[in-house]
Amino acid sequence: MKKKIQGQITMEAAIVIPIVLMMVVGLIGMVLYSHDALAITAYVYGTANDHINEGTEILQKSLEENINRVPLFIIRPEIETEKKTDSICIRIQGKSKSSLNWMDKLVSESYHPDAITIEQNMSDEIIYISQTILNQMEKKEA
Repeated sequence: MKKKIQGQITMEAAIVIPIVLMMVVGLIGMVLYSHDALAITAYVYGTANDHINEGTEILQKSLEENINRVPLFIIRPEIETEKKTDSICIRIQGKSKSSLNWMDKLVSESYHPDAITIEQNMSDEIIYISQTILNQMEKKEA
């Protein structure tokens, strides 16, 4: 009777452990993918705000330099900038860092964030509102 119970536990473990491991690995993959997507968007937006008035070529160069400093795990971004009359539109295309074909297909089909549009000239109202908010924050800290 004991041998039958021990064999049953072995069979259950042989079925359950691979399923649990696949779920854990899948969850880690989703977390890394989400990290990459958010990090790319944040770095592109921040760099674009810092270099908005320096021209499209300088902006493109600094975007490429800054995005290479970001620790990314799954997505390899390709960035293109487009100058409009009063703004710059930035489009990001994602490729897989992996050499696996299925991973490249998954990332390239699933990662299509909206284009980021940065205005070059802020209206006076936005500048005054921003200054008021900063002044309020400084008063609260003091």
